Amino acid sequence: MTRAETMGPYTPTIDEAYRQYADLLLQHHRLSSEGKEEDLDTETVEDEMSRLWARLNPIQKQSLSGLGSDLNWVRRRCQLAPRGRRPEDVTPQEFQTLIESKDEADWHGLLHHLRVCAPKVRPFPLAYLRASAWSAIQVPKVVSVFYDLAAELEPSNGSIALLALRAADQADPEGALGRARRITEEPYRHPAVVVTLATAMQLREFEDKGTPFDRQRFAELLRSSLGRIRLEPTSDAEMAMTYQLAATWFESLDEPQEALSCYEEGLRITPENETLLIGLGLLLYGRDDERAASTFTQATKLDSPLVWPYFFLSHYHLLRRQFKESLRFGLLALPRATTNQVRAELLEWFAICQSELSYPDEAVRAMFREATVLDSANERIARNLQAFESTRQGVTQQKFDIEPAQSLKVRRAFEARSSLGRMAA
Repeated sequence: MTRAETMGPYTPTIDEAYRQYADLLLQHHRLSSEGKEEDLDTETVEDEMSRLWARLNPIQKQSLSGLGSDLNWVRRRCQLAPRGRRPEDVTPQEFQTLIESKDEADWHGLLHHLRVCAPKVRPFPLAYLRASAWSAIQVPKVVSVFYDLAAELEPSNGSIALLALRAADQADPEGALGRARRITEEPYRHPAVVVTLATAMQLREFEDKGTPFDRQRFAELLRSSLGRIRLEPTSDAEMAMTYQLAATWFESLDEPQEALSCYEEGLRITPENETLLIGLGLLLYGRDDERAASTFTQATKLDSPLVWPYFFLSHYHLLRRQFKESLRFGLLALPRATTNQVRAELLEWFAICQSELSYPDEAVRAMFREATVLDSANERIARNLQAFESTRQGVTQQKFDIEPAQSLKVRRAFEARSSLGRMAA
């Protein structure tokens, strides 16, 4: 349970009924925005809202009523409610309470106090703060509504346009893909960082579905965005994300030199950006292992939460028979692993290192067996367990099958780059 779910008198229980009602509110908002207040669809939504209302407790009702009020404000084009509070009604103490809610990350409290203080808050920060609060609460469809409004209020603000596109991608991937296509059809009408993300979203779709596409067109979109990003007002974090996305997709488009240039340029701007460091390490592993290892080591010094720099360093040292170092990085990787397949490989490497370092046979055998349980389809682990047993029976000399660097990188590249993409976004 998150901190936001456990604090404050305005914090509701976000259960299935709450989420269903919020979704219905959004459907009602969309239908009303389209002028369909009298349609049968609207009547159906309202009937379902009435049915669900009885299942909600008072704090949930207060929160959802507030959301309904905020959505009405969006439809009124940021105008105050005719019978609502006026600017002169807002007191300094109410503003102070609003600030305290934000500082304490009391997101539902912040939403409540934004409603209290709304008459004296400009529309753009009001929309932005509401989007930020709902993002922390993790209700993507609501987030998207308020970021879209913020982007509409400040159309030249690239940071907000980027947030709006990312929020749309989480809330409605298919709809966001259509938006991404429209952005790349007229790229110079949008900030370069937004065009880069829109390009990456489409490339991801092509890759996921295995559909053909115009590789040259998308490579040119990336090159054009990189040329513009240096001239536009862009934060270091957004520039780093732009270079990371471009590098990832240049590599996918079989343009490794352009990918390398993106990583190097991005790291000149943000030398301690771990997504760029890990991405560069992945690009280099199997091509320039020494530089890759140095780059991964830089990422580990930043205490990266991702498994990949530790994972590849464990493998790098294993290949060089530096078993203690392989174990050290493997132990750092294991708690960061998010899939059984990666955990299994790490345990396999542990077993190999322990065997080479003359650990007790039972400890090594137990490590191999746990690895096979975690990933029974991994034939290499099974072969290495058999090699270990054959050696112990005096049948063969000990020789383990250790995957080459390039082969491992290729196998793990998609998973690794997906986690980097999530982190960059």
